[in-house]
Amino acid sequence: MADQEKKGLLGGLSDALSSKDEKAALEQALQDLQAARKEAELAKSRAQIADSRSKAAEDKVAAAEKRAVNAEKRATDAEKQAADAAKKLAENEKRLAETEKKLKEAEAKAVTLDRQVKAAELRASTAETRAVAAEKALNEAKAAAEAVAAAEAAKPRTYVVQSGDSLSKIAKQVLGDANRWKEIFEANRDQIHDPNVIRAGQELRLP
Repeated sequence: MADQEKKGLLGGLSDALSSKDEKAALEQALQDLQAARKEAELAKSRAQIADSRSKAAEDKVAAAEKRAVNAEKRATDAEKQAADAAKKLAENEKRLAETEKKLKEAEAKAVTLDRQVKAAELRASTAETRAVAAEKALNEAKAAAEAVAAAEAAKPRTYVVQSGDSLSKIAKQVLGDANRWKEIFEANRDQIHDPNVIRAGQELRLP
């Protein structure tokens, strides 16, 4: 509307002017004004585009800075992990060296034990030979002892009565059971008429 008013004003002025040159100058001025307006609008549009590009550039810079911070953080974490890995590697190498040392010690002990086992086997073989000989001697001794015991058993067992003895006391002492006094009495009826009366010095047969 303002443009129309200006055009009307300029038109009025144009009619009022009598000189052809003045009209031409006025028309040229009008054209220049319109061209200036177009240039102003174009400049404004370019400025808006520039602002938009500037904002986009700022966003890209911020994103790049953020990525840089993240990358730096990842680099720091990676360095820390590398340091931890190096530390663990050193510890593993140390444990490996200790294990190898223990393995060598175990191998040396195994050699020593093998020698000891062989020596023990030799001693065991010798001991077994001696055991066989001892067992043979023991069997011979048992046979002799059994022969002696058989000879002794063939002899009648006797007991000489001591002062203060009784048949039950003798049965307890010799036979292990006081109630077996009757057996002693039955075996010696030829010299014992009363089981409650025995004399010191009597030689009694034992069942």
